[in-house]
Amino acid sequence: MNEPTERGPGDGGTPPGGPLPPPPYGAPAAVAPPPPAVDPVPEGEPYHLLARTARNRWWRPVVGSLFILGVGAVFVLGLGMVLGIVAAFSGVDMTDPEALFTEMPLLTLVTTALGLALTLPLVLFAVRFVQRRPAGSASSVAGRLRWGWMALCAAVALGAMLVSWGVSLTYSLLSGQGLGEFEVDWAGWGAFLPAAAVIVVLIPFQAAAEEYVFRGWLMQAFGAFMRTPWPGALVSSLVFMSLHGYRDWGMAWVFLFGLCLAYVTIRTGGLEAAIGLHVVHNVGGFLLAAAAGETASPLDQGSVSWEIMLGPGVELLIFLAVVLPLAKRRNVATRS
Repeated sequence: MNEPTERGPGDGGTPPGGPLPPPPYGAPAAVAPPPPAVDPVPEGEPYHLLARTARNRWWRPVVGSLFILGVGAVFVLGLGMVLGIVAAFSGVDMTDPEALFTEMPLLTLVTTALGLALTLPLVLFAVRFVQRRPAGSASSVAGRLRWGWMALCAAVALGAMLVSWGVSLTYSLLSGQGLGEFEVDWAGWGAFLPAAAVIVVLIPFQAAAEEYVFRGWLMQAFGAFMRTPWPGALVSSLVFMSLHGYRDWGMAWVFLFGLCLAYVTIRTGGLEAAIGLHVVHNVGGFLLAAAAGETASPLDQGSVSWEIMLGPGVELLIFLAVVLPLAKRRNVATRS
């Protein structure tokens, strides 16, 4: 018969030398480690579902949306008040709705673009501190902005925009309208260079901020409640359209533009393609207006004819036709 052997603590037996003494009186009890500051995004999910973390609750997207809307409105209205005060002291006739665009175009552009651009850090703050997930998950499924991919998309957008300008110009000539919107009275370098500097510096942030709000935050906020991306894409495009001043065919164009940006965001797993197209489109339009000495004219939106859809429509079609296969060929990640 085998003799029993002494078992160690790992074997469930009494440790050599007898049982361990109890902890000294008053010793602190074991404390569970605090929860992580942020939750990791769920693995294997598309971009619009990245807000479905362990901390996801119904109120987080709501509170985050109210925060972005409220503080963003304060920024925009505050800068608008500054513009109004400066205009009043400068003797601008504020009863004329066109006065700011014609008499103070550069300052109008600066305050408008800056007010919109400031919503970008608000989105990142809400993602990090309201939804408690990595701020980079607002950019893409990779958890960051994929700069190389965005630069490539911007290059495609530039080519598509130049082709669209050619289409618009050709239509204007064939329809007997002359050069149309391309009939530019050169404003001179003294007027163009300051405006171009402002456009190149501020407009990319303004366009990127709109993408983070509409194709980023809003689509992921809907994704926190439902798995299909299309309600978020439709609602974000409608809100995007409503915040522009266009009417008639212009409204249809802005809605279609927003919907295409939502589609390419879903298909490429991030905001890079949408930002690239939006930045190039806006910068090109503002530079063309600045060359004619009408720096703020793109902000003076209103009723437009159906012809406005021709060139930009071609721009969208070319961009999607090139970028989507390119993303597949380059194995751009579409899931976390």
